[in-house]
Amino acid sequence: MKHFYFFGIFFLIFFSLNLHAQVSTAQIEGRILDSDGNPLPNVNVVAQNIENGLSRGTITSKSGSYFLGGLQPGKYKVTASFIGYRKETREVEILIGQTATINFTLYSEAIPLGTVEVKAEAPIFELKRTDVSMPVRKEQITNLPLDTRNIMQLAALVPGIRAFSPIGGRALPEAGSLPPLRFIQLYVDGVEWKSYYNGNIVGIPQTGSPLSQEAVQEFRVILNAFDPEYTRGTSYIISAVTPRGTNEYRATAFVNARDKSLNSRGPFQTTKPDYQRQQLGFSISGPLQKDKLFFFASYELSNEKNYIDVVPGRPSYNPSLWDSYKGTFESPTENHTGLIKLTYQASNSHTLDLTWATRYMNSKFYFGGTVAYTAGIYGRYHVNSYLLKDTWIISPELMNELTLHYLRWRHDEPLIQPGPAYIYPSITLGRGTFPIRLSEDHYRIVNKTTYRLSDFYGDHIIKGGFEFTRAVNKPWFPYYFDGQFSFATDTSTLPRTATIGIGFNNPYSTDDAEGSLSGYTVGAFIQDRWRVLPNLTLSFGMRWDADINLLNNKNKVRWADSADIKNKISPDFLNNGDRENDLDNFAPRFSFNWDPFGTDKLIIRGGYGIFFDRTANYIGYFEQLYSNWGIYTFINPTTTDPNVLRNLILSGQGQTKPTLYLLNKRMTTPAVYQWSIGFANQLFDNFGLSIDYINNHATSLYVATNANYYIPSQRRRAISDNYGDIYLWGSYGRAFYHAFLFSFLYKTQNISTQLSYTLSWNYSDFDGSPTAVPFGSSYQLQRSSGDERHRFVLNWIVDLPYKFQVSGVATLASPAAFAVIDGRDLNDNNYYNDDWPGGMRNIYKDWKKIRNWYKMFDLRVSKSFQYLNYKLTLVFDAFNLFNWFNAASYFNRMYDANGNPYSNYAQPNSSYAPRYLQLGFRMSYN
Repeated sequence: MKHFYFFGIFFLIFFSLNLHAQVSTAQIEGRILDSDGNPLPNVNVVAQNIENGLSRGTITSKSGSYFLGGLQPGKYKVTASFIGYRKETREVEILIGQTATINFTLYSEAIPLGTVEVKAEAPIFELKRTDVSMPVRKEQITNLPLDTRNIMQLAALVPGIRAFSPIGGRALPEAGSLPPLRFIQLYVDGVEWKSYYNGNIVGIPQTGSPLSQEAVQEFRVILNAFDPEYTRGTSYIISAVTPRGTNEYRATAFVNARDKSLNSRGPFQTTKPDYQRQQLGFSISGPLQKDKLFFFASYELSNEKNYIDVVPGRPSYNPSLWDSYKGTFESPTENHTGLIKLTYQASNSHTLDLTWATRYMNSKFYFGGTVAYTAGIYGRYHVNSYLLKDTWIISPELMNELTLHYLRWRHDEPLIQPGPAYIYPSITLGRGTFPIRLSEDHYRIVNKTTYRLSDFYGDHIIKGGFEFTRAVNKPWFPYYFDGQFSFATDTSTLPRTATIGIGFNNPYSTDDAEGSLSGYTVGAFIQDRWRVLPNLTLSFGMRWDADINLLNNKNKVRWADSADIKNKISPDFLNNGDRENDLDNFAPRFSFNWDPFGTDKLIIRGGYGIFFDRTANYIGYFEQLYSNWGIYTFINPTTTDPNVLRNLILSGQGQTKPTLYLLNKRMTTPAVYQWSIGFANQLFDNFGLSIDYINNHATSLYVATNANYYIPSQRRRAISDNYGDIYLWGSYGRAFYHAFLFSFLYKTQNISTQLSYTLSWNYSDFDGSPTAVPFGSSYQLQRSSGDERHRFVLNWIVDLPYKFQVSGVATLASPAAFAVIDGRDLNDNNYYNDDWPGGMRNIYKDWKKIRNWYKMFDLRVSKSFQYLNYKLTLVFDAFNLFNWFNAASYFNRMYDANGNPYSNYAQPNSSYAPRYLQLGFRMSYN
């Protein structure tokens, strides 16, 4: 079988070397006919970038078809010329990932000019695509109100995406039924920014935008990607492209300001906090050498002094017990983003891009709701991306794109108040799982090639590519070094459990928590985009990916040779340095689009594909950590002093044994089997719609059980009292999602508006990041926390007389689910989070009450003043204009461990952002 794997891998890589792709580019195609409707071969077609003068050319095939791939998104002048015929020109703006269709009819020079009828202009609607995706255009990025200026949040404009507006703005869009933050992907100029360690994007972008708005020309949001050059984004993918400089000098600058006088008081705030925020930035671009060397640079700062509410639970027997911790606390954030890009056009066939992007953030957060301010953390993140890309047009039929990329991420999260953590049912005081530190480095080479094969049973666009990445992670997670104590009730004087972390080699320091993960990623793809007929295109592709030695495959766990543990645990979980790499990740993909009437107005599309993601490397690190860093859990201890616990362990007086953290030696890569069917229809010149049905089935999600849980009624462990908890990780989690996605677009010279509607169903075995539940049966396919039935999103940009503009985004969504627990240990396993009322993990507020729906209305009004090449725009923003209340979380525990009820069960304990107003201005030179 291994020989088959390596043969398949060799086949893909070999052909990819002799065969670009459109992760960060676009393409133009079409047919050229004469006045009688006959195809014209050998017509010269040239697309010239209006902004930088770069030209690309080709000739038509026997069927009159042409194709221009690998184009930088932007505005182009497309010209068709042929001896004996009049030249025709169209102007078109193409978007990232788009295939724009520009057809021409050429007239003989013998026909009098007055009788020439110019056919339709370039289409303003994107119809001919096979995946389920949508672009977010530059005018939307620039003109729509966006409180956080986080480009990730603009994905909410796309049907199928769920997004919210929390106080402080710390959230990422979600999609489908997979756990948030683990299965998303961000491409910047065609290369990944996905973390190996946790599956999120490097830099934790929910804390601040990874790129400045000024540094993003446009981006595309993809839900079902049938193009095999995409990988590891099974929830959704954002593919962004950064601007290039042009032959014209351009500059922008902006300032936004807000203070407490422009904010409404939050629902849980007794007084309005002293809020302040400044957002400012600039961009500048132009030629260093006309038609040859260009530059682009941008910088943005968001400096915010925000506040977060802490709302403890209220036990029925003493509701005011924790009121001293209640309040509104300062949560400042400072986020810097910058980008410098140099573009050298050696010729029309050779272009070099050198790009440096950086982000630095410093913040104080991770408290609020029932988590006390003292349990918060400082967040310090630094990301640097260095990219060198060579685009080479070898011939009109052959193009190659070679990219070298270094991505560096430094992540540091110390505690606001170091020390022991005390966990009560109604309040969390401190955190046992912080501080933490992580460094992550990616060294990557990517090569993609496109070859056009014409007049071979139709026209073919053959794409292929390969990727090789060296990844190095160095985590430091000294869990429970200062101890964590959990109490059964809010008035308990002694804890129910106590946990302490101690290094096996150096018990008085955190050195043993230092870890190292290093390995490789290899991948390859091939695709044939076959235009069978002028109105029918089929796409066949295959992708293969593998992570090599990134789950500590060569690490031998401390207990691998223990005869006692071998008799109690399957040998599949005892790594002797022989963990297998999962190489069986072949992902076939097929898609089509069909123009049944040949009018380019109605397109039917669909596809099927397998999409692999990644088992986050943190579980490999924790297997290593628990082999060097003993974590001991005491049941019903008689102390709340971590030093007493540490001395008991070191003196051998305690009966507590260390926790084991073990991974299956055959971890399978998470996969999603996805298919879709839909259509797009341009009903009128200014109105188009699209409807898609998508169906995604996720398998092999990484989940864990606690095989050696404690049984309180018997005062013993399930397997053996010679060990503490035994966490066993496997690949058997599931999730299922299907939805109808609707998009309606109306666009004129002065009005652009889009309505997105999602009707969806969401099911999964678990919610959020998987925890080690005692029983595997707890993984049940139920409605998930993301099971939001309806969502409407309307965005608009309207140009008014006297250079006024009104734009906005309005959202209405069904009540969201929230997790609930009974609070008593009903199943006698010393674990509360699997005791669900009525066996259901989540409950849903009454959808018939509009108060329970998520409602947001953001509005922008601007006025521009023009003088020569200078433009000044005054901006007024209103976020949540009507100050609607939106619950963000709820008290989810019915009882404490002794059966005392909580009076505020199922009541809100935090809200999304209230009304904020903002003033600003923007200047531009062009």
